[in-house]
Amino acid sequence: MAMVLSMLYAFPQSKLPASKSNTGVLSIGDTLPALTIQVLDNGNIQTSNTTSFKGKWLLLDFWATWCTSCLHGFSKLNSFQKKYSNNLQVLLLNAASTGDTKAKVTSFYISWIKQHPDFRLPTILLDSLLSTRFQYRMIPHTIWVDDHGIIRAITAATEVTEENIEAMLTGTKKNLPEKRDIMDFDPAQDQLLSSRVIYGSAIGGPIDGISSKNGTVKDSRNQVTKIYAFNQSLLQLYQQAIWETRFWPINRFDLQVKDTTHWLNAYVYSYEQRMSPLAIDSARTKMKTDLDRLLNVETFFSEKNGKRTLIIRELKQNGLFTSKQN
Repeated sequence: MAMVLSMLYAFPQSKLPASKSNTGVLSIGDTLPALTIQVLDNGNIQTSNTTSFKGKWLLLDFWATWCTSCLHGFSKLNSFQKKYSNNLQVLLLNAASTGDTKAKVTSFYISWIKQHPDFRLPTILLDSLLSTRFQYRMIPHTIWVDDHGIIRAITAATEVTEENIEAMLTGTKKNLPEKRDIMDFDPAQDQLLSSRVIYGSAIGGPIDGISSKNGTVKDSRNQVTKIYAFNQSLLQLYQQAIWETRFWPINRFDLQVKDTTHWLNAYVYSYEQRMSPLAIDSARTKMKTDLDRLLNVETFFSEKNGKRTLIIRELKQNGLFTSKQN
């Protein structure tokens, strides 16, 4: 999706570490190699091999104990395993690069099963062989392997649906949108602004292939020269601009706007501003003022129910918040 909401120009002219091995990177159409793996299944650790799953489709789902979106998908994956058990094996994969330990994963898994008694998905434990054969930076990350051991798709979790599983198992669908993570993304490089812009700002749509990111770029004097936030909700943009709110729960924001969807949905907007060198607090204030103008709102604090609350109020007159989608 290409979307430019507004730009102000002044002329003249996330996550895991990169999981890329130097050799043997696997792609769609390749055969899954025979590798020894340690599998945690129902509290027991067993030695197995990737070839032992031939004869069934294999869904490899990369996860970590700290990945909330991974955990949210467990129930869905477990239901698919139960429904398609004759033709499908869902196998979770916890890579060593996640920072998890064997004790942490084992304890987490046992606790998860106690809380979800019908959960029966095995996981590869602290893998350092299979996971390094794929290029990815974000999890969940799903590898689809057919019953002959051929990699047929590499997708985001959003593609792991009952419709797609049915289609892949029956052969009515041959391809799925491929997840392509940007392996060397540099937020210091311009993403929304033209290289000709000296000072300016832009707000636009999501950037594919990266996780949600925000931060600043500083010069040699530790002054901020650029502030950025990619793949976030509008509310998250304000949480970066108004730093004291960054960990606030949703009930401490009063969104007086017509449509809260734009404000709460993550992975929807990106923002970038290049500025003359400023101290960090001044840079954030500048970002907040800029967002107010771009989005045509006013923001201020108020006391509600004994707690300091941020009011975001949409203004009636036309502003610079315009949308264009291709």
